[in-house]
Amino acid sequence: MMRAEVLLAVAVLGASGALTQLPSPRSVLPTSEQKDNTITQLLLLDDLVGELRISPNLVGQNEYRVELRDAAGGAPRDPVREVRLHFRFEDPSVGPIVIPTLPSGGDRFELRGAFFGLAGRWTVAVEVRRDTRDDVIGEIETEIEQGFISVLPFGQSEPGALALPLSQMDWNGVGALTAAVIAGLLIAYRRTLRERVSLRAGDAAMAGGTLFMTLTVVLAIGIHVDPGRTLENPVERSEESVARGGALFANNCQQCHGAAGGGDGPLAGTLPNPPANFRVHVPFHQDGVLFAWISDGIPGTGMPSFSDGLSEQERWDLVNFLRGNFDQPLGADGATARDATPYPPPAERAATLVD
Repeated sequence: MMRAEVLLAVAVLGASGALTQLPSPRSVLPTSEQKDNTITQLLLLDDLVGELRISPNLVGQNEYRVELRDAAGGAPRDPVREVRLHFRFEDPSVGPIVIPTLPSGGDRFELRGAFFGLAGRWTVAVEVRRDTRDDVIGEIETEIEQGFISVLPFGQSEPGALALPLSQMDWNGVGALTAAVIAGLLIAYRRTLRERVSLRAGDAAMAGGTLFMTLTVVLAIGIHVDPGRTLENPVERSEESVARGGALFANNCQQCHGAAGGGDGPLAGTLPNPPANFRVHVPFHQDGVLFAWISDGIPGTGMPSFSDGLSEQERWDLVNFLRGNFDQPLGADGATARDATPYPPPAERAATLVD
């Protein structure tokens, strides 16, 4: 009888281990071939010609590049103070977005971010601002569709053969659970083994149970260890660093996390999990943890990796911006203990973008 029970327990453990490798029907998601709908169009902007390039011109992350030249040939005669892009969706209930580009040398201006949050027709306008002439705007229309992995949020990839179907569980958790079950069985049957087999068998079961219980504790401790906890921030949190991080926040983070960092950006509803509210998370995590999340993304969520798109310096600037603006947790009335921030709050800065 005892052998049958032990064999049954082993069979249950084996079946459980096998089943964790089988994705549920809900998690079996088809993928589509990666698309590239890159477009390049010319715009007449008063005495200038602007070349707008959008790549890959799909829902999610895109790169936008504007090159300016004089309509008669050569470089623009009048210095360009700023180039801004206006994004407007065909559904008027989706509010317009205005984002400044970053100069990248010469008369080229670039922007990177997830500003196309929905499939459909979008209008993209290029606004050129100069001190010596009136502002001028030219616009194009483009049809935006899903691309990359059509049914998985950007920043995620198709799970591999050893990936667990539940994003909340990792292999440490599976190992801890298995070790706990084995420890329980050995300790529970130690007396039976002493009586039916030998005293030595019972002592061995007790020793084995203790060993597996110790293994359970060791594995459980490693389940929720934050990445990057040992990293030191090498970039001083100066006003310049925070300001650079603010521009990066507007270009890369605001669409999901919202202008005020509340996790309520225009793309929030398209993600599998709500984006983080920075007032809730930033005060309770080290700079290195924030840097690791920005660099590597967070599996199982819509948080993508920015290690390829942003330099190490830019990612630390972004950490400094988050720390400088969201380092006080929300109180019961929604207010914080901060009297002033070293940089204008994101909501105010977003409002100034459309002046």
